[in-house]
Amino acid sequence: MKTLVIYAPCLDNPFLVYIGARNKEIETTRRWTELKDEFMRRGVLFFSYFCPETIVDGWPRPPASKDYYAERIPMWIVEHVKKIVSDVRPDRIVFVGIRNSPVCGVVKTVQGDVPKEFAERFREANMEERIAMKKGAYKYMSVVDGPGALMEILKKEFPDAVFVDLNKGDLESGFEEVRKAIEGN
Repeated sequence: MKTLVIYAPCLDNPFLVYIGARNKEIETTRRWTELKDEFMRRGVLFFSYFCPETIVDGWPRPPASKDYYAERIPMWIVEHVKKIVSDVRPDRIVFVGIRNSPVCGVVKTVQGDVPKEFAERFREANMEERIAMKKGAYKYMSVVDGPGALMEILKKEFPDAVFVDLNKGDLESGFEEVRKAIEGN
């Protein structure tokens, strides 16, 4: 059985994360690389799509909601994913998203946007300042049930695929969920 895992690009590159590559993101990438290498030795194929958030807003980008990105998702990313699936013709597809992401979340995403002035200051801030500002963004945003902007589209395009979130807030159980999804458990 040919399995194709399609995943969020920040799993390979912690510097894509809107706030910067903190220890948690670097550890996530290290563990993702180990898991990916293990499954690749077993014949599982992996494909990372382009980062919609970076394409839309550059980097560093301020916190934004699912609604913000839903209006701006470059549809060529979806077409690219569809073309890869068409070329590979997998028996099984597993999408790995990021919990609480406005774009790549599978079961949880965010709503609400920060004021324009906050967004402008965030873009100019260094990583330590962005980390401090992140807490201030929470008063404008909330975590809600449902997929992020891109995952919502992909779920419609690939209704038979498996979708799983990596919960970076709990890497142990997060990676266990991803492992089970890839193994088909």
